[in-house]
Amino acid sequence: KLDLALQYVHPGASQNDTVFAFALYVFSSVCLCLISTLMVNFGEPAAAGSGVPEVKGYLNGTNYLRFLRPWTGVVKAVSIVFSVSSGLVIGKEGPL
Repeated sequence: KLDLALQYVHPGASQNDTVFAFALYVFSSVCLCLISTLMVNFGEPAAAGSGVPEVKGYLNGTNYLRFLRPWTGVVKAVSIVFSVSSGLVIGKEGPL
């Protein structure tokens, strides 16, 4: 994503090239974040969140059927890849 934007920024570049590179960078970040959001909201809502409260509830005897489905894990893993690629801070680096 950054390499794509840096193709338009070079020594002697005009102001329009720099603005276009920045707009391209922001647009690609927003698109990746939107894909991740749509996957979780419409694909598998149980993939939202960290999973720690769900595990605690499951270990305490709460029957949470959708939490342990393979599709939930796939959506969670792929959406995390898209979220990190978009520039969001996820996991140990941040609270998201």
